[in-house]
Amino acid sequence: PGLGLDADDEFFDGVWCGTHVRVALKAFTSDASPVAVLQGDYFTDPCPEVVVVEGPEFEVAAGTGNGRPAVCPAGWSVLGGGFTSWPDPADGGQVYASYPTADGWLASVAAPGDRSLNIRSYVFCVEGVSTLKLVDQIEVPPSRVRSTTATCPRGSVVAGGGWDLRAVDDSPGALAAYQDPTVLLNKRDENGWRVTVNNDGPEASLLTVHVVCAEVEGAAISDVILSESVPSGGLGPGYDADGSCPVGGALTGGG
Repeated sequence: PGLGLDADDEFFDGVWCGTHVRVALKAFTSDASPVAVLQGDYFTDPCPEVVVVEGPEFEVAAGTGNGRPAVCPAGWSVLGGGFTSWPDPADGGQVYASYPTADGWLASVAAPGDRSLNIRSYVFCVEGVSTLKLVDQIEVPPSRVRSTTATCPRGSVVAGGGWDLRAVDDSPGALAAYQDPTVLLNKRDENGWRVTVNNDGPEASLLTVHVVCAEVEGAAISDVILSESVPSGGLGPGYDADGSCPVGGALTGGG
């Protein structure tokens, strides 16, 4: 009001959505004496609503690998996702996939031996935001560590990402090819999503890295990094990232 500015002007680029901005315009005489001050209050566009959808609890039979997706409401876009698995999959099992599908998120766990495992997928969904899903794929030889990154195109930002480990020939029952590799890194890397895998098994595995790119004009990404040491033979305490995002920001994924 009085300044001729609009919340869509370039002046507001880089300001978080849902933010109150106060702008002051001062006029001066040639000898730098102030003669007028105009002031206006503005609000950037509201942040898109992000909801978390919980998938069904799924029991994976011993000697198999499987999972079930969490699905976004019709017309909503996938931003990111994750999973919960129990009993502890690190005790003989392996979560070998956690990645976006066309309309949701799918996490899968391998349950070797004679013990079943349970898994539940979660997905972050948003309405009114266009997203793009891209992949990058490499082969991980036995006894090797390999990394690759799926990168978002210029003009978009990383919302989330994940991975999928398979046998190179994707043959049925080839459980070892995605049971043995261990995911060492699963995180945003600049404008992409990076995954590192240690294949300590006897067979090569195929690693597919997935990234979800959000096409939101003026969007910015802010990382919240939490870390803790894990004692030998112990479990990490885990973290709740709720409330860690900046004012006006929304949690879209993590790793």
